Amino acid sequence: MGVFAKEAEVSTPLPPAKAFKAFAVDLDTLMPKVAPQAIKSVELLQGDGGPGTIKKNTFAEGYGFTYAKHRVDVLDKDNLLYTYVVIESDFFNNVVEKISYETKFVAAAD
Repeated sequence: MGVFAKEAEVSTPLPPAKAFKAFAVDLDTLMPKVAPQAIKSVELLQGDGGPGTIKKNTFAEGYGFTYAKHRVDVLDKDNLLYTYVVIESDFFNNVVEKISYETKFVAAAD
């Protein structure tokens, strides 16, 4: 099975700390409200939101797959770094073992 990794540095016109909070800290409550056509719900399965936390995203009907579970590895509020790994999904079809994401938030140049 394959393992995929994605690293991104997000340059945002918003204050980076505010973007980090929305994307990494408050995303579970925001996504079903902001994108109900994609995310039906986010359920906390284990942990308190910090490293080691496991969450289950349930996708809206017709989205193409039904769920994904991910584990938070890094939630660094000082350095605005968020790392998580998708550890299970019906999208994987026994081809992918996991997908890792690392996102760093920085101020836009302009």
